[in-house]
Amino acid sequence: MDGPVILSMIISGVIIAALALLAEIYLMLPLWLHIMLWIPAAIGIAILLLKIIKSYRISLKYRNYVDKTKGQ
Repeated sequence: MDGPVILSMIISGVIIAALALLAEIYLMLPLWLHIMLWIPAAIGIAILLLKIIKSYRISLKYRNYVDKTKGQ
């Protein structure tokens, strides 16, 4: 049940960590700006990915259920 949540958190964490590292290397942002920038971005990306992953999982479950009923 928690598969889509964990997957979206892992993917968004990797994306945010990479972007924050690049921003720190090239832009040298202060700490408060990192906090103000990356926390909302992480929440937004995780929610967006969660919607996509959950809808994909539901469509796979529906397709597999329909395939099982046709075979019987």
